[in-house]
Amino acid sequence: MASGTPVVVSDRTSLPEVCEDAALYVNPDDPSDIAKKINTLLASKEIINTFANKGIVQAKKFMEKIG
Repeated sequence: MASGTPVVVSDRTSLPEVCEDAALYVNPDDPSDIAKKINTLLASKEIINTFANKGIVQAKKFMEKIG
C-alpha cells in the first residue's frame, strides 16, 4: 500500500482494521471470490488509481515517512 500498489486482502484477522477502505476484501476460503475481486480491480484504471491512492493515505497512518 505504501508504494501505491492496490491490494486484495483477506477479510479475516486484523486486516480490515489495518486497511480500512483502502483494500478489496476476499474470503480466503473462496477462490471464486478471490478471482472476482482481482478482476474487479483489473477492470478499470480508475479503480486501480482509487485503491492505490487510498492505500498511500492509509499506509501513512502507520509510517512517519513514505517515499
